[in-house]
Amino acid sequence: MQKETPIEAPFEAFNIVNKSEEGVEMALYLPNGQKTKNWLRLRGVNSPSFESAVGVADREQLELVGKESKMSPEDFTAGRRDITRRMLASLVVGWSQKDKPCTVDNVIEFFKGAPQIQREVDNFATQDRHFGDDSFIKPPTS
Repeated sequence: MQKETPIEAPFEAFNIVNKSEEGVEMALYLPNGQKTKNWLRLRGVNSPSFESAVGVADREQLELVGKESKMSPEDFTAGRRDITRRMLASLVVGWSQKDKPCTVDNVIEFFKGAPQIQREVDNFATQDRHFGDDSFIKPPTS
């Protein structure tokens, strides 16, 4: 096993909030694993905009729980799923699709037909490594 050499990095190199708000491109793959030319521009979960969307989703979940006794289990589950889908759709700030604007409602419709992409968005946006600013990092010197 090779030992990793530490690098010099200023404290600014640890900032992921700015790029989390700006967003980065995530390539899209077909269900068979083949990479396409399509992409989504995603915010990270540390984005202030996403944190606001989480707050909205939390309030909506609490409201839904308050109505649970008056709902069928199926409707309650569907309500929770819709709240989560809307929250995750707020991570998407751009896409390669030319015939539809990238709006939360259009992203929600896309997620409904491509739930694997919704899962990938959730996974990608939580990985801080996608949102670092590598311009501060200097290669190790020997």
